[in-house]
Amino acid sequence: MDHNIINAMVFVSIAIIFVIFRPKKMNGLFGYRTPRSKKNLSNWNYAQRLSSSLLLIFTSSIFVLTLFPAYIEINFNVVVILILPSFILTILIVEYKLWRRDN
Repeated sequence: MDHNIINAMVFVSIAIIFVIFRPKKMNGLFGYRTPRSKKNLSNWNYAQRLSSSLLLIFTSSIFVLTLFPAYIEINFNVVVILILPSFILTILIVEYKLWRRDN
């Protein structure tokens, strides 16, 4: 099996775990933890729900891309190239949405 597919499956699995086992209480170890998300329990729950959903969407999209390397001629590790922008985009979206909720 191609290393892109394996890497993508790992990230999709992690995203599924975050969707299923979202932290209910604020903590310092697990979940989406930023000062804005830890401001109150409402922000915390919203950030956990939104960030895990976005990560699942992004990682699933990356996984789908890895299934068609012959059609799009992928000669590089697509997961490594795309996962960091996905994480950054997730943070930007969640922080913006939290900021909007507070204002």
